[in-house]
Amino acid sequence: MAKIHKETEAALEEAAGRMKKQYDKNKHDTRNYSTRDLKKLDDKHVGPFEILKKTGASAYKLKLPPHWKIHPCFNKKLLTPYVPLAFPNQEQPPPPLPDLIDREEQWEIEEILNLKMRKDNSDVYYLAQRNNGTQKWVKNPDETLWKEFLDEYWASQADAQYESPPEEP
Repeated sequence: MAKIHKETEAALEEAAGRMKKQYDKNKHDTRNYSTRDLKKLDDKHVGPFEILKKTGASAYKLKLPPHWKIHPCFNKKLLTPYVPLAFPNQEQPPPPLPDLIDREEQWEIEEILNLKMRKDNSDVYYLAQRNNGTQKWVKNPDETLWKEFLDEYWASQADAQYESPPEEP
């Protein structure tokens, strides 16, 4: 019985060693930030923001604008180091912040580019924003504020529907 126990223990240790070896093949060095460094959030590329403190093994607390309604702690995978531009004439002004109406961000719309209709009767519109030239998806817009853009979008869709198809060569 003791012999079987030792053989099983040795096999488990060998399997654990093989698993560690496979895991270490893809393991990368972690990036450590210090406080007061400037970092950018990864997905939307906003920032840079000042790091206030390290809150965990891989989490950092950032100094965010007070009107943002999100938690200020982010995983290090969402952060990228801020690299200042090499030449002063490369500097471009940051995109303007949205207007705040009732503590909610309001962007100026240039036009509605696309629409996705969902099964739950919620419409998602793809907008071009006038403030900073970006485009984003917005779910269930306030039709009273966007009425002219919605009317223009639906009129353009009706026109596109009745256009004659291109002639075949």
